[in-house]
Amino acid sequence: MQVDLEMPDEPPELSRNAQINLFRVIQEALNNTEKHAKASRVDIAIDIGPQKLCVGVRDDGCGFEGLKSHGRQNNLGIASMRERAELLGGSLEIVSEPGGGTTVNLEVPLGQILEV
Repeated sequence: MQVDLEMPDEPPELSRNAQINLFRVIQEALNNTEKHAKASRVDIAIDIGPQKLCVGVRDDGCGFEGLKSHGRQNNLGIASMRERAELLGGSLEIVSEPGGGTTVNLEVPLGQILEV
């Protein structure tokens, strides 16, 4: 599977808590892609604006309909990603359709995750 990463050249210094939780969300999204999606490509985009940090993980895999499609193990992973997003004051959205791949979008208020 080919993975491409797009991110700012000079990202701001994030708190250790933010670094760990952002890493774990991306890691879980990649694990789900590897286990379930049959994808050949994954694109990770990190965008940092004046007010928020956005992370998108998009695959070209088989996609799915509803969160129950992949069983309990995957639902625990998705629940963990949502919990980590909420710990950072953010939100997580998963968009998928059969045959159309899956996108995981994470948005976090920047002011809450910067190193102070």
